[in-house]
Amino acid sequence: MKRIFTLTAVAVVFTVFISSCNKDNNCPAGYSGSSCETINTPTQMTITSITVTGFPQLQPNGNDWNSGGTGQSNASGFANIYPVVTDASGNTLYNFSQNTVTNAAYQSSYTFTPSTPITIANPTASYNLAIYNSLAGCASCSGSDPSMGFTTWVPFTAGQTVGFPSTITATGGGVSFQLAVTYTH
Repeated sequence: MKRIFTLTAVAVVFTVFISSCNKDNNCPAGYSGSSCETINTPTQMTITSITVTGFPQLQPNGNDWNSGGTGQSNASGFANIYPVVTDASGNTLYNFSQNTVTNAAYQSSYTFTPSTPITIANPTASYNLAIYNSLAGCASCSGSDPSMGFTTWVPFTAGQTVGFPSTITATGGGVSFQLAVTYTH
């Protein structure tokens, strides 16, 4: 009887030991550790939409975005906007210039959905999010579309990012964005 009790106790201890060793296998995607407490850096992220939530009401010179002798003058704070995503080297990841929102109000939000999701290959690197004012359709305008502002954004910072949020806010340089994202682990 004592031998059966000892064998049973050893079997229970062995089972507990083995199941605790396999604890990482039961963690949700992106987590590890004995209690799934470690948040792992994703191998990549995907942006499925970008919402422009703010841009400057006026140009730096004080003019309206859609004025300046072009005959396109609107009430103050309107622009023909589109976002652009670039990496830190200036390589364009996505340009929404074909999806310009005409006469966008600076205090409103506008969502842009890429035709193919935007892949962020290195989630711990810096990226730029900019808003441009389209001059398309302006016969008297010359030059390239002016930048309305940009912010530099690091999608994932190990030890600072909590969990894997489905939306991320990026703000700075007079512009603000909300990004819908997914993660690959």
